[in-house]
Amino acid sequence: MPGLNVPTPTTILGFLQLFITRELLVYLAAETNAYAYYMRKEMCRGDKGSWVPVTVQEMAIFLGLIIIMGIFPAPERRMCWQTERNVSLDEGLMPYKGRLSIKTYNPQKPSKYGIKLYMLCEAKSGYVIDFLTYGGSTSTLKDIVFTLMGPLLDKGYHVFMDNYYNSIE
Repeated sequence: MPGLNVPTPTTILGFLQLFITRELLVYLAAETNAYAYYMRKEMCRGDKGSWVPVTVQEMAIFLGLIIIMGIFPAPERRMCWQTERNVSLDEGLMPYKGRLSIKTYNPQKPSKYGIKLYMLCEAKSGYVIDFLTYGGSTSTLKDIVFTLMGPLLDKGYHVFMDNYYNSIE
């Protein structure tokens, strides 16, 4: 028969594979690796870091995640990597012993010196969604809470925090 003979897909994956073929995935992986090689060779004269070439399977997974991000949009792109609606707001200390003006000292912590962070985390996994670095007493706790929680307000998220963040304000 004349014309294009395209098999009728019976699954969602089969439908996607009509457009995202193995040849396309091979091409995308090869071009990604070629670009990484070029950038490391031409643009990074000093420390070139490490690069692990992208595989065809990793490229397929990445494209799948991009498609899912379009189907289930989040308030902000970085939130696409979290699934839980429960978040936790807490402070933490990132150990650091070098010279830095914002380094803090807390004798009650296992690592006594470090950089104080205010962190918004996904409650179940502990994945850090966003954070602010403590830079002195210029921000109020209210400012910190609303800066970190701003993108989540009125979106159905539940925030958990200790009494450090509670106030009558």
